[in-house]
Amino acid sequence: MPYEIHIYVGAADITEKYGPKYPMGERHAFLLYLRADNNSEYNLTEAEEMIIGLGLGKIEFSKVGKLSLEKVNNDEKREYYNNAMKNGSTLIVYSDPI
Repeated sequence: MPYEIHIYVGAADITEKYGPKYPMGERHAFLLYLRADNNSEYNLTEAEEMIIGLGLGKIEFSKVGKLSLEKVNNDEKREYYNNAMKNGSTLIVYSDPI
């Protein structure tokens, strides 16, 4: 497989672009699954651009890592992983504000 998944964990503010699901300006934790070339370095700039493009702002990263399919232990996470492999990314925004 020519790709791997990089995981970016952090917090960001909801922008108008994100839509009406959460109030604009509210801060939420997020988890980004981002497809990357095998054995590549983490790319915070690419991750930030992806997150901004999806409607979040004032991004702060707290953790990064690599995720292999063997470590995915439930169907929901497997779906996130597979979606990122297919489409380039999966962004999970947690519902409780921080």
